[in-house]
Amino acid sequence: SFVFFLLFVSCLCKVLSLNGNNFDSTVNGEKNVFVKFYAPWCGHCQKLAPVFVAVEEVFNQTDSIIFAEVQADVEQIGRAS
Repeated sequence: SFVFFLLFVSCLCKVLSLNGNNFDSTVNGEKNVFVKFYAPWCGHCQKLAPVFVAVEEVFNQTDSIIFAEVQADVEQIGRAS
């Protein structure tokens, strides 16, 4: 259902998955980066998913913009230990 939709959508888009290994090197000021922080169980995040995809499709040929996402339940980017 929704998980299948997310998998299908992620195949169509050039959305980069960010994690602790690539976040700083991607969000480094060289390009504009639109980052979606999400949790798969979040209703607001689920509603945002098709809008995020639609915006990415409009700008996917723009080299100065990167569309990326962080699954907030999995990644602990920038959190103090």
